[in-house]
Amino acid sequence: MARTGRCRTDGKSTTFAFQNAEGDLVAWSFVGPTGVAEEVPDATVGKILGTVRLSERLSEDATTS
Repeated sequence: MARTGRCRTDGKSTTFAFQNAEGDLVAWSFVGPTGVAEEVPDATVGKILGTVRLSERLSEDATTS
């Protein structure tokens, strides 16, 4: 298949990364098309991001118990 250099639709993406309570780097990414009937609204992506709950890092005592 010949490469045309373009996707069939435009798209959007959002990535949220943070260090969790165990000190691990974790991330959530959304990638989706724009300009199609099934496009996920930005407000929905924002609601999903709003469900992330950050917690404080566990102390050494708590991780070795």
